[in-house]
Amino acid sequence: MTAVGGTDDVDDQKPWIASGGGFSWTSSQPSWQSTAVTNYLAEATKNAIWPKPEAMNVTNRGYPDVAAYGGEVPFVSNESPGGLMGTSVSCPIFAGVISLINDLRLQQGLPVLGFVNPRLYQTAAAHVAEAFQQMSSGSSRCDAGGDCCATGYPVLSNSVWNPVTGLGWPKWAGLSKYLTASP
Repeated sequence: MTAVGGTDDVDDQKPWIASGGGFSWTSSQPSWQSTAVTNYLAEATKNAIWPKPEAMNVTNRGYPDVAAYGGEVPFVSNESPGGLMGTSVSCPIFAGVISLINDLRLQQGLPVLGFVNPRLYQTAAAHVAEAFQQMSSGSSRCDAGGDCCATGYPVLSNSVWNPVTGLGWPKWAGLSKYLTASP
């Protein structure tokens, strides 16, 4: 599974205020994620808003893996207009990006990506800022209602991954270039 967080603004990408994220209590950290998480933790644990150690298990799987726009998107249901926001918007957007990349791969005679997570982390590490727009500020301290806690996961500008927006939001030119190439 690819976990998808949310971003808030199309022009000035920042974490969606209620994106969520963190570390699993039950799922082990996969090897393809360990370098990105270790590098994040080296700096993040020094941050003043870092949660207490008993609030998480940083040796387990970190999430989300990536992010996509999670601001309000209009829709119509039963002839009534409405708006949907959050990761309920982000997930299908990112799934659509991967679907388009799979289409490009099929047109080139390549197989579909299948389980894409190891490839996403490899691509982000090898081509920093080409395949994903990394966030440079923000945290998981507040919820959508504006209620804030004293602690939360900080977004760090020098980290490939963070537990608020993962690797960041997809940059079509770079992500499609590297995911349509043979590994």
